[in-house]
Parts: sequence; structure tokens; C-alpha cells
Amino acid sequence: MMNIPGGLVNKLLHHLISDKSIKCLLCRSVQNSSIYDVNKPSEDSQGKDPKLQQAKRSIIGLTAPLLGFALGAWQLQRLQWKTNLLKKIEDRMKQEVMPFPDDNLSLLDDLEYAKVKVTGEFLHDHEFYIQPRQRFDKGQDNKSKDRPPVNNFGSPGAQVITPFKLHPSGHVILVNRGWVSPQKITPQSRMEGQVQGQVTFDAVVRHTEKRPSFIRRNVPEKDLWFYTDITQMAEKYGTLPILVDACYESSIQGGPIGGQTRVNHRNDHMMYACFWFSIGAATLFGWLL
Repeated sequence: MMNIPGGLVNKLLHHLISDKSIKCLLCRSVQNSSIYDVNKPSEDSQGKDPKLQQAKRSIIGLTAPLLGFALGAWQLQRLQWKTNLLKKIEDRMKQEVMPFPDDNLSLLDDLEYAKVKVTGEFLHDHEFYIQPRQRFDKGQDNKSKDRPPVNNFGSPGAQVITPFKLHPSGHVILVNRGWVSPQKITPQSRMEGQVQGQVTFDAVVRHTEKRPSFIRRNVPEKDLWFYTDITQMAEKYGTLPILVDACYESSIQGGPIGGQTRVNHRNDHMMYACFWFSIGAATLFGWLL
């Protein structure tokens, strides 16, 4: 091993320490050594107040119950709106039959579910069908000899939609004549029900039906109809975009069974309100613990 004289080593160290750059480096090392001091609190911990953090958590925890109670109150408002709507529809369906506003068709926009009296003739050659459809028998005697027993679990039939030429204006609208069984869908199977000439009957004004969930879209070019889209139907058959449901009293022996108007307005808002209020109460109880 090579031996280095002690005097030479001392001189070398003295020279290095006297160098200004080395002195500066050593000073910075000493000054910055405090950042590695485990006993010195960090700046982040110094800025966090435990009471402030607790207050923040409390505010965040209140969000869920407040949201639950707010949604519950909103559902109660929706319940009131839906109840008023159903009452309006019920009252309208009980009103006296009015003449069909043939000279002012725009009135029909605000007359859904109103009963009107129409006069004209059916254009049977252009009838089409919405299917499958279950028969609807609200308020009728199912034991009537003219009305076969209802079987909600049987094969659904169809609703017959027929263009109708109004008298005296000549306007052509659409009429839902009613329900037929699967064996009576084709017109050849119910010729006695294909009434000819001018007729007068009561009907219910209808608007376009919202496509139900899980129901296929209509295919007009193939004449496949699964729900009531009045605009599509009118364009396909060259009629006015107006549809009325023939009342039950319009039914004739061998023809479609009228009175198929359903009021499809679900009113589940009370159930939803209870659900959201329960969520609000449960989360508030958890927040208080």
C-alpha cells in the first residue's frame, strides 16, 4: 500500500476548506439540515386545524340527507301535478259529447280524452293494425253476449286503425275502431263488421303515444305498427295527423270492440317520495351518530 505523508494530507484539507465554493456548500448543508429533522412539524401539518377539518366533514356528511329530503319534496310536487292531471282527464272524459271541430282542427290540441261526435265513412281498404294488443274492458260487463270473456293470459289480438272521411268537409282522419281477436284480424274474417256508407258515432280524441320501454320501433315501410305514432301513420296513409278512439257504443256485431282508450299515466310519486325521505332520514341519523 502506498504511504502518504501526514503533512501533505493536512495541507490538502486546509486548501479544500479555504476554498469559497466548498465553504458555501457546507453552509447550505447545515442550514438545510432542518428539513430532515423528524421532530420539526411539516408545513402541511401546521396548516391543518382539526376543528376546521371536522367542520368540513360535517358539511360533506349533510349533503346526502339534504339531497334525500329535497328529492322527496320534489316528488310530492310531482304527485300533486300528476293527481291534478288525472283528475282533469277524468273530468274531461265525463263531459258531454261535443261536435267534432271540423272547421277549427287546432282546437284538438287541447282536447285529448274529450268525447266528440264524428260523421263520415270508413275507408276500409286502407285499414291497418297495431299489434300485439290486449283487449281493454274498463267498466264493461264481460259476460255480455256481444263481448266474449276477457282472458288477459291468452293470445293478444290487434287494434284496427281505419282512415275515416269526415262529412261534409272531406277531411280524412284516423279512427281506432277497437280490438279484434287473433282470429279476426284480417277483414275477410269479419266482413259483417265492415260497415259501409255514412255513419255517426262518438269517439275520444287521442294524441301520439310515447313508445313504451322494450317495445320495437314502428316500421312504416313494412306496415308494422307496435305503438301509436300519429305523425308516422298520417304520413304513411295520407291523412291528417288526427286520431280518435271509437267508443264502446260504436261496436257492431262482428266488428272490432270499441272503447279501447287507456289512460296510461302512472302515479308512483308517493312511493318515490317515501323512498327519498327514508334515504334522507337514514343518512341524517348516521350523520348525528
